[in-house]
Amino acid sequence: MQKLQNIFLNKKAFNKQFFNESISTLFSINLQFVESSNILNIIFTTATDYKLTFYDATYVALAQNLKCDFITADKKLYQKTKKLKFVKLLGQTPIAA
Repeated sequence: MQKLQNIFLNKKAFNKQFFNESISTLFSINLQFVESSNILNIIFTTATDYKLTFYDATYVALAQNLKCDFITADKKLYQKTKKLKFVKLLGQTPIAA
């Protein structure tokens, strides 16, 4: 599924409308998905807004959706998303005991 998701981000011909139509089609054929179309839309938006892979955007979007901090040791990911107040860089974040 990861490769399919990255296709939506990497192909210039694809856009948000195409993504939404494709996800709707996938959900309409009664496949079992863990993801909801809502979180997939958040992931897609996060990936495109911050120029992330679908994989990285999944973690950021999940934290946003759960309203919790996302702590990463990935400095490149942090640099791309640091304007999001819930994204923290490991080592610069106090951890409560």
